Amino acid sequence: MDRWRLLRIAVTVLVLGLQLAYILTAGNIGRFPLRCDNAPGPAGRCVVLPLDDVPLPTGLQPGDVLYDSELPLRQRLAIGVLPAGHAITFQRHRGATQASVRLTTIPRSWNETTEFRAGRALNLIYLALGLLLLWRGRDAVAWNLAGACMALAASQPVWNIPTTWGALDILFARLVLMPLREYFFFAAARSLAGNIPRRLLRWLTFGMAGAIAVPMLVRATEFAVVVLAGRHFDFPVDAIGRIAQGITGALPALLLLIGYRHADAVQRLRIRWFLLALAIWAGLSVFAIFVDLESGAKPGLLLLVALLTIPALLIAYAALRNRLVEVSYVVSRTFIYSTMGAVVVGVFVLVENALSAFAVGERQGALLQLGIPLALGLALNQLHKRIERVIERLFFRRQFAAEQALHRLAHESTYIERPEHLLQRTLDEIARHLRPARAAIYRREDDYRKSGQTGAPDWPEQVDPDDPLFVALRADTGVRDLHASSGALGNGGLAAPMHVAGRLHGAIVLGERAEGYSPDERELLRKTAQAVGSALYALKAREDATLLDALVHGRIRLQALRQRAALTEPPSPGG
Repeated sequence: MDRWRLLRIAVTVLVLGLQLAYILTAGNIGRFPLRCDNAPGPAGRCVVLPLDDVPLPTGLQPGDVLYDSELPLRQRLAIGVLPAGHAITFQRHRGATQASVRLTTIPRSWNETTEFRAGRALNLIYLALGLLLLWRGRDAVAWNLAGACMALAASQPVWNIPTTWGALDILFARLVLMPLREYFFFAAARSLAGNIPRRLLRWLTFGMAGAIAVPMLVRATEFAVVVLAGRHFDFPVDAIGRIAQGITGALPALLLLIGYRHADAVQRLRIRWFLLALAIWAGLSVFAIFVDLESGAKPGLLLLVALLTIPALLIAYAALRNRLVEVSYVVSRTFIYSTMGAVVVGVFVLVENALSAFAVGERQGALLQLGIPLALGLALNQLHKRIERVIERLFFRRQFAAEQALHRLAHESTYIERPEHLLQRTLDEIARHLRPARAAIYRREDDYRKSGQTGAPDWPEQVDPDDPLFVALRADTGVRDLHASSGALGNGGLAAPMHVAGRLHGAIVLGERAEGYSPDERELLRKTAQAVGSALYALKAREDATLLDALVHGRIRLQALRQRAALTEPPSPGG
């Protein structure tokens, strides 16, 4: 087992374990029966305010001040998310007087409110997206996005699992998970952005590194001074953290915007949806500066949670659209048809049971037992067919049309009389249904010569037989990626061999496409190339047989035949 697979397994087990612990302990999350005024002040200071639905404990009144730094070390380490029923004794400051106050945590009143459930649902959305990109991702963009989503999904459990060492949990989230999330978002944007002026990229990278490192340093200092040393830390820690959060949210979006301006049309299609997702994320990062996420249920928090769902959905859509993961893995005919079949069967059972409940007497019951399945079978059979047609239109219309057209081409290719017509139709059908930036057909003569091309820029008119791509195609009957070789046709795209009788007689070559090519499309191209290659070979064999017969019976002279073989070149449809 390779290291990359072991790493993915370890990350998956860790994050899923955190999610499970979070779900199992959610009902035991406690909080002190008060809230703190969030006015600027020393770290670890709480100016007491009452909760909306819980009176302040005896000995406290609004305006009293509590300091975490005055607690014993063991209790300072416990400050964070505590289990309900945990007691800690604070020193209360009221003017010039001090007094001991024992506070016992109570169950959070918002555990089962809309805000809490929405936050947990959002966390699961990012977890599902992260797992999809981690295990089915195909390039660095997908894996960086997976890292960001997994770090985000792990943060909420770490913040909210009740323990008696909560300060360490919060420190881990602030110094490890949050910086990882921000780094992976920036790395994904860097992979997507393409060619960025080097000096500008350097400044953006330095800015991102600073926006990550400065709050890490401040938070580590706060932990060392307040928690470990037990001293006051008069520094605007929260303000620095929130400003840095806004910067780290904005810089990936800015990087993609610059990349979008310098990108070509194909790359812009790839960037567009990710740019929108990160732009919304940046806006929400700035919005979060003005929303207190630690003061309980607020309309602002609910709005933020709802809006944070939008980047997740946009990233998922962009990942599928650009083939960062295989759409056939997420939305397949088998999955959808099985689901709809289960729905139809469920409806059948429910309706039968409902109608059977109205049966009166043995005879009527027997009639219903026979009549209900028959009637529902007739009705639901039509419903199932309509559902299938709707599914084809919604999810597989383009794929279905491509399959039908290219299968029809493969079948009819043996009945086309002229090779130039077959070449032209093949290029037209591939351009229409597979939508490559360009497509060409190469056929073997002394070397491999281009018999036609659609799209631009032009590929070479001829390619050496020992070109790395054609050597690879001779060695294997499968479709090859152009970037797997360093041949004359360059990088980006596919080549499908035309093997006949164990020999390579040519290839269909497709240019790069923004969203890539799915396994189904690759297999469809392979079968099409094989059928067209066989048809072209048969036409050539028939032409050779006709010429040979003419030569034998004296209808053509040998010298004319030699001149014809030397001078005749096949037409070049499409260019």
